[in-house]
Amino acid sequence: MKVELNDEVETMTIAEVVEQLKACGALEIGDGEYLGECRLECGCDLEVDVCSCLVGGDHTETFTEQDIRDYFTNADYCTWAQDEEGVDILLCFGAC
Repeated sequence: MKVELNDEVETMTIAEVVEQLKACGALEIGDGEYLGECRLECGCDLEVDVCSCLVGGDHTETFTEQDIRDYFTNADYCTWAQDEEGVDILLCFGAC
């Protein structure tokens, strides 16, 4: 099934969502840390690996759909979907 969306829906890749989370302060990358793998788990939880130059400093930040909705205050609603190639994307309804 193909669905056509109106102009008030913005699509964002996982990388773009992570950048927005960093920009709004929800995801902090400290000195000596860098982004590792970012993935969608169970179709709803965004997991972001934060890697550290220090031994044992690696950790994973998890953002639920509700967390993302709370941080993306300009969007009326956000939800995960897949594009026609099976790539996970976030649909943001309203301005994001």
